[in-house]
Amino acid sequence: VKGNKTLETLPNIDINIKCGNSLISRFDLSADLTSALEKNKLTIDDYKQAVKIYHHPQDKQEKQNIEKLINQIKSNFSNEITGNDATSKKLRQLEGELNNLLNQTSLFTETAKEKKAKKKKQKDLEKEINKLTTDIENKKNNRFYHNAFEWRFEFPEVLNDDGDFIGFDIIIGNPPYFLINSQSELNIIANKYLTFSNTGDIYALFIELGFNLLKSNGIETLIISNKWMRANYGIYLRKYLVENTNPLNLIDFGQNLLFDNAIVHTNILMVEKSSNLNLLNGIRFSDNFFKTNHDFEEFINTNMIKNITISEDIWNILSPQLRLLKDKIETIGKKLSAWNIDINFGIKTGYNEAFIIDQETKNYLIENDGKNEEIIKPILRGRDTRKYYCNYANFWLINSHNGYKNNPRIDLIKDYPIIYQYLLKFEKQASQRYDQGYHWTNLRNCAYLGVFKQPKIIFSEIVSEPQFYYDEKGYYPEATAFFISGDHLKYLTGLLNSKAVTFFFKNFYMGGELVGKIRYKKAFLLELPIPIPDDIINKTISNIVTKILKLKQENPNNNTTKLEREIDLLVYQLYELTEDEINIVEEK
Repeated sequence: VKGNKTLETLPNIDINIKCGNSLISRFDLSADLTSALEKNKLTIDDYKQAVKIYHHPQDKQEKQNIEKLINQIKSNFSNEITGNDATSKKLRQLEGELNNLLNQTSLFTETAKEKKAKKKKQKDLEKEINKLTTDIENKKNNRFYHNAFEWRFEFPEVLNDDGDFIGFDIIIGNPPYFLINSQSELNIIANKYLTFSNTGDIYALFIELGFNLLKSNGIETLIISNKWMRANYGIYLRKYLVENTNPLNLIDFGQNLLFDNAIVHTNILMVEKSSNLNLLNGIRFSDNFFKTNHDFEEFINTNMIKNITISEDIWNILSPQLRLLKDKIETIGKKLSAWNIDINFGIKTGYNEAFIIDQETKNYLIENDGKNEEIIKPILRGRDTRKYYCNYANFWLINSHNGYKNNPRIDLIKDYPIIYQYLLKFEKQASQRYDQGYHWTNLRNCAYLGVFKQPKIIFSEIVSEPQFYYDEKGYYPEATAFFISGDHLKYLTGLLNSKAVTFFFKNFYMGGELVGKIRYKKAFLLELPIPIPDDIINKTISNIVTKILKLKQENPNNNTTKLEREIDLLVYQLYELTEDEINIVEEK
């Protein structure tokens, strides 16, 4: 006793806590229990009454008797549904059709065409019968189903007097998070969930399951990872939520980590089992919010955004001001996907230890045969790129390409024997790699290999700030770097490094959540709207970029803040931003 409160013992945990694989059920929620009830002279009320008594038995003997009765009722249900579910009914129907087909007689001799059609129908029926038989046997014997959870048997409270599944009023949960493709056995339920994606996360299936278990107008609230809002695989879940549920509330904790020893960024999603009324309310907490001890309730009341527009596209919790800003830049700009540019990843050697060499090795190979310099190219890794400059680390690529366009395949044995002798010590590993060409000494085909000699923008995918570097030196990007080729490259370098475009990308187009990082994934970048420049603005910004590049080349520590600010101001003009909108971008 403490504070005039008496501690109460918990009700029977063994019947209140249910265990099992809740994504898997042998028996459909709509299976008919009528015949099972009639045969055993039992009603759902018998089951419910037994559960009530089990919760509060008068003595140990009564508890044991009721436990036997409950198990008997469950067993009777199981036995009946096994032969009375949709799969079993379909199997009996097809077996009847096959029997009629094989035993039908005709007054007239069948033509060859009729015999062929009959044979085909017989074959199709037998194939479908075998499949359904296998499905039923799998449900009975497959180890995957051994811990299947039967919602109708475990929760009599959600059945009506006829045994029909009515559903739960409220479902609250915290499902597991892991990639579906990490457990291949999950493919057995691929056709049972609309949200199933081999590259997706398991929590999407739990959201769909919970929704299916609700009664009409029931509420489901789950705390889950927030990656589904922006990740590519999340399109299946976003589409499902929009088309099948009525989303009510979404609390996105952004990059705040709520739990000790957890690295997952979370949100809380609440949906109702009714038609989508497009009334979603949402809120996103600022990064590191909880470290500053803000008032949680006050923040929600002050910052809740109502009637958020949602679709299968990326979900953004945007204030009315940000929504208008997004609409504005998309009207003025043109998606990069519509520009005359290409975005590609760098060279994949398949075995960098052999084909990427240091300065000392390069010197050795050239000193022994000057011809080798023809195929040794400077290579830039993702970690070497910076904003307007690069930290070239003097690494080199042995460009023993497999041939492209009018360039024949490199034959090291014949034309570059010194390099071939050098690579022989790596033959075992290099010959087993996936990324290789005609011979183990060749790099795999690369359709854009010739582009590396041309001007391009090189960047790293995951960075703390934009790090777009305009390259005219002919660096070959390595696989951890990406590059943009095409038109208006200096202009694009300036805009991609600008405050405004960085703000737009992070808030409107970037998928996934990374602590303190920006992810410039190709699919996200292609959604970014950039104004097509006229000759004057293209030349103006390109000239400023040229000045910055020159200063950074002379010394990476040179201060280019003033020049970068000039670009920022020009970009604001390009997007026709008002003073208030500029303040939003600069987070004033």
